[in-house]
Amino acid sequence: MLRRVNANFSAREFPPTSGVATFLTTRANAGIAGGTVYDALVELTASENGLVLLTRDTQAISEYNSMRISSEVIHQNQSIST
Repeated sequence: MLRRVNANFSAREFPPTSGVATFLTTRANAGIAGGTVYDALVELTASENGLVLLTRDTQAISEYNSMRISSEVIHQNQSIST
């Protein structure tokens, strides 16, 4: 798995350690739990690093907007340029 990640994602960003607890608390207070906690960490990483969050999950856009996360829906056959 690590080889696959390294081969496909050469540029990686990580959430800042100082903001993780506050960010997750905010999500918990908003009623976000379960598998979406992982999504929250991805949101934090995008937000704190000034990145646009690319997603195929059209249902998540309202959550990203409510948390002021810059996001864009990509489609199945859409290529992504870096």
